[in-house]
Amino acid sequence: MEMEVTALVGKAYYEITLDDIAEWWILGGVCGCCGHKGPLNRDWIERKAQNRLLRFASRYIHCKRCGNGHLNRFYIAGKLPR
Repeated sequence: MEMEVTALVGKAYYEITLDDIAEWWILGGVCGCCGHKGPLNRDWIERKAQNRLLRFASRYIHCKRCGNGHLNRFYIAGKLPR
């Protein structure tokens, strides 16, 4: 179950904070260059996103396939079992 963060939260991408996304959702990153997708560690993201806005934390996402570090975005990779 993959979806855009904006579809889950109902806000524009630039307005979304980590507090808007419940902890049971698995965050992932998608490369703006090659489209590669992969899950991300939420604790790591919370350390990087000091102001809690995803648009500023996305600068720390780098593609494992092509090495791109620009125009990468967050997406919802799935849901943790309860």
